[in-house]
Amino acid sequence: MTNWTHRVKTALRSWFRRSRVEHELDEELAFHLEMQTRHNREQGLSAEEARRKAAQQLGGVEQVRQSVRETRSGSWLEGLLQDLRFALRVLRRQPGFTLVAVLTLAMGIGVNTAFFSVFHGVLLADLPYPESERLIYVGNNYLGEDSVRPYSSVSVAEYIDYRDRSRLIGPMALWGYGGLNVTVGTGSPELARGARVTPNFFSVMGVEPSRGRRLSEASGTPGGPEEIVLSHGFWQRRFGGDEQIVGRVLDIDGRQLEVVGVMPADFGYPYREIDFWMPLVIDPANLPSRGAHNRRIVARLASGADISQARRELAAISAQLEEEHPEYYPESSGFQASAVSLKEHQVGGARPALMALAGAVALVLLIACANVANLLLARGSSRRPEMAIRTAMGAGRKRLMRQLLTETALLSLLAGGTGLLAADLTLDALRWIGDSGLPRLQEAGLDLRFLALAMGLSLLTGIAAGLVPAWQVPRTDLNSVLKISGRRTAGASSERARRWFVTAEVAIALILLAGAGLLMQSFSNLLAVDLGFRTQSVISGRVGLSSSRYTDRTSVIAFYEDLLRRLDAHPRTQEAGLISHMPLNGSNETWSFGVEGYQLPAPGLEPEEQGRIVSSGFFRALGIPLLEGRFFDQRETPEGPYSVIVSESAARKYWPGRSPVGRRIKLWGLDASRPWRTVVGVVGDIRFAGAQEEAVPFVYYPYTQHTRRGLTLVVRGQGDPQQLTTLLRSQVEAIDPLQPLHSVHTLEEFYQDTLARPRFSLFLLGAFALLAVTLAVVGVCGLIAYFVAENRAEIGIRIALGASRRDILHLVLRQALRMTAAGVALGLPASLLFGLWMRGILFGVSPVNPWPYLALAALMLALALAASLLPARRALKVDPLEYCR
Repeated sequence: MTNWTHRVKTALRSWFRRSRVEHELDEELAFHLEMQTRHNREQGLSAEEARRKAAQQLGGVEQVRQSVRETRSGSWLEGLLQDLRFALRVLRRQPGFTLVAVLTLAMGIGVNTAFFSVFHGVLLADLPYPESERLIYVGNNYLGEDSVRPYSSVSVAEYIDYRDRSRLIGPMALWGYGGLNVTVGTGSPELARGARVTPNFFSVMGVEPSRGRRLSEASGTPGGPEEIVLSHGFWQRRFGGDEQIVGRVLDIDGRQLEVVGVMPADFGYPYREIDFWMPLVIDPANLPSRGAHNRRIVARLASGADISQARRELAAISAQLEEEHPEYYPESSGFQASAVSLKEHQVGGARPALMALAGAVALVLLIACANVANLLLARGSSRRPEMAIRTAMGAGRKRLMRQLLTETALLSLLAGGTGLLAADLTLDALRWIGDSGLPRLQEAGLDLRFLALAMGLSLLTGIAAGLVPAWQVPRTDLNSVLKISGRRTAGASSERARRWFVTAEVAIALILLAGAGLLMQSFSNLLAVDLGFRTQSVISGRVGLSSSRYTDRTSVIAFYEDLLRRLDAHPRTQEAGLISHMPLNGSNETWSFGVEGYQLPAPGLEPEEQGRIVSSGFFRALGIPLLEGRFFDQRETPEGPYSVIVSESAARKYWPGRSPVGRRIKLWGLDASRPWRTVVGVVGDIRFAGAQEEAVPFVYYPYTQHTRRGLTLVVRGQGDPQQLTTLLRSQVEAIDPLQPLHSVHTLEEFYQDTLARPRFSLFLLGAFALLAVTLAVVGVCGLIAYFVAENRAEIGIRIALGASRRDILHLVLRQALRMTAAGVALGLPASLLFGLWMRGILFGVSPVNPWPYLALAALMLALALAASLLPARRALKVDPLEYCR
């Protein structure tokens, strides 16, 4: 009975307390509402309009009542849920603010998450091999005065020397490119792209086949078993994923090859779209020339060794080779073997562009955070009356901060969810834009760590800006706060913070704008470079004749001559030719030779230049001009006399001031047993590797005298490229139905691929700059609009006292000019530093030229002033009678 009585008394006491609180709350709200309504009536509003505006200025009477009621009761968890419900009501009540803040943060979060996921996936993530940090690439460096070639390919003899003499490098594997004409399986004949590797290749990489086994050690010896390992993609595409493929003997290109294994789907070394691996046979008794540099080495560091130690050991081995073989390694060549991590070898070329873009994308997040902080500060200033009322009704500063923290966290959570979607879309766009320009791009996945980091930064910014109203709220003189709520409500510190935020936005926007301007000028310079040949209306396709059906030089030449005759006779083709490797496809083929009467720069240092095997139609198809002499013709028979054509730069280098026509050279040095080759023509220089590379000396050899089964067909024709592709395939099939034509591309596609990386950088930085400038201009416009709204009374009084429209316009625009000029002053030196940071990806552009920076600074000022005209027009429409009654 006593317990029941106690419960009743407690319930009644609680009910009376709540009733008293509700009564006091209603009285306080009614008082403040009446005070604000009276103030609004003094501004010339009707009674109904004054009361409606007072309710809005108090932040919503019912919402304030509910918030204060919730403040005075309930548990911590209930209070948190109440805060969350109230935060949702606040954000829903201001859809414009919520939408702008969420989208701005989402763009910053999404772009940063996507880009840094790519950055990590390309540059930082480990290769998908066990202990990949120990994998290294070994190559020859030539750092002489005439040419600089880092990490070039090696010869088989050099591989054996490095393997046998090194103690700090563990197992080494040698590999080279290879191809096979495949007619077995499903589909039409095709040239499968593969690699010939030493049998220990897979053990060095640390990867086992998903089916079957690795190549046997015996397969790499003369007379060993004929084996092949298929890639997962080739197994699926060509053999339909046949589970019984392991152990089958396939008749491929006239060879009986036993399939001993299938590799996992994610293994694709040495290149991504590989079809097979075959044993590279090394016969110690019959090694190729030490100067035949057409192989590459992948290795693992020995246990306990690091790459710097391996480099020192390779340098010592190089010195030994220089002493033992001075004819191959003259001192002036700068020869030295070295090593680099396999990851660095694959992605190192992309590092300068990604580092520059990393700085740019971080600035995008900063400017997005600054913009949202500005929005929160402006919103906080308008909520000072609401905060003051809550304080007067008993809400403490910690309670207000908790409420504002809940609102900011909810805003960041909404931005994070939207940013995750934006990041996924952005990552897909980055893969599409940069596929041919960035290695390992397809391996990059969305990294949620960067999403959390970007969200954390945006949340901290939101907290710092969003809690300002609660921190600055006055605990006394509530009436004075309500009286000025229709006029100037922002604190001085809050207004200064907003100005600094806008100044920072302008500075960041100028930095990104300057970077985009430098890249645009650089890209324009690339497009203006004359390659020395035409790329329009030219198509190419690779032909690799089967060694089982084309067994001698006569049959190979007959095939290509028949093919060229057919194409020349077709009305859609204008010119047709052959070349060993197409321009712009990244190939590198050097030939050493001796020049009659040429003084060597050092004993034993024979000239070595880029060489290609061609037909005369190649020059005509690409529009390479003949400067002197003649093109190849029917006189270049397999029996001789032997001929060559040289480029203009080769003529200047080896026959300065003289005509090279009629001069003679010998391949592989001045060995008396080798025949002389006469220069019959001089052609124009071409930039074989692309616009970013200088033209180098070239020597061209006729395909009839240097016959290869694998050559690239080059055709300049009329009509759609697809129709030309069909034409090329039909003409090849008409001669040999089992002969595939593969790698069909237009030369314009090759050219665009060389521009992929600079285009990727320009596109991204341009997009970042556009976003940053837009946010900065919006920030300036918003702050000036806020300035006009806060100073309407002052502007009205100035007009009443005789200020002209020009005076008011100057007053407003001066505010914009002051902030923008401060941002420009901060941004100019930072832009110069950013330009120096980007130096590695610029072409023909000096990052220290001041004029582009000054021009962009003027543009930034003009944009800011233009954005301020709209709020300036509103200032001109202020009615002075509203404030002078």
